[in-house]
Amino acid sequence: MKQFWTRAGSLRARCAPLGVFLAIGFGLIAPATAGADTASDPPDSTGARLLAQADALFERDRKGGHVEAAIEAYQKVLALDDRCADAYWKLARAHFVLGDELSDTDEQAEVYREGIELAKLAVALDERSAPAHFWLGLLYGVFGRSRGMMQSLHLIEPIKAEMLRVIELDAAYENAGAYRVLGRMYWAVPRMLGGDSKVSVDYLRKAIGLAPADVDNRTMLAESCISEGLREEARTHLEWLFARAADPAWAREHKGDLKEARRLLARLEGGGRRD
Repeated sequence: MKQFWTRAGSLRARCAPLGVFLAIGFGLIAPATAGADTASDPPDSTGARLLAQADALFERDRKGGHVEAAIEAYQKVLALDDRCADAYWKLARAHFVLGDELSDTDEQAEVYREGIELAKLAVALDERSAPAHFWLGLLYGVFGRSRGMMQSLHLIEPIKAEMLRVIELDAAYENAGAYRVLGRMYWAVPRMLGGDSKVSVDYLRKAIGLAPADVDNRTMLAESCISEGLREEARTHLEWLFARAADPAWAREHKGDLKEARRLLARLEGGGRRD
């Protein structure tokens, strides 16, 4: 995901109001109970309209990363209804986009940390929201990546917990994103710290079972299969990736995916050694 980052103004000014953070974080606003009118959706047609407008802005701009307009729109929803769980997790998702390609890891960490707090608020307001749990877990992961492996080991269990909760609530969310995140995590973490390429393969097979057309599911499974010595299965997924990238309808979107598939094929033919 590409995105734009502006240094003008504070990051928190682009998030939900600080007062709402503190109120919920310290128990001044109780999480919504199941069935409560304020659990997730804006209370009136104005709120619903603003949320729909924000969603449209996000979808329009997310590939280029220019999500500031969407962030402002989600803020308007929260100004109208500061208990809208959907607006919080969607703001968290926008922070994932903002931080995705920042070269400065300290700036990345700041963006992801803000996203984590937003996602926590969404979970507090609607514990059964699969998207809220998913973006919380994913933001834990990218925050940890920005800080380095040894400084983020404490996040492994929270990531697992959030993704397992997503699987309970909606395993198909984000093209089986929870299975994909777990699969990649078990591949990336060193074995001495709990990593296991066999477990990675198992999770990613489940991801493909739910979302067989997702390129990331295929790419990650191919890499985990190579690590586990499953050469023919890896080759099958790589062939799928090459065929997909060769389709003129997908050529532009998957130029990078084709490059990655070539890298993995070279690794497969080189005996499976990691780069």
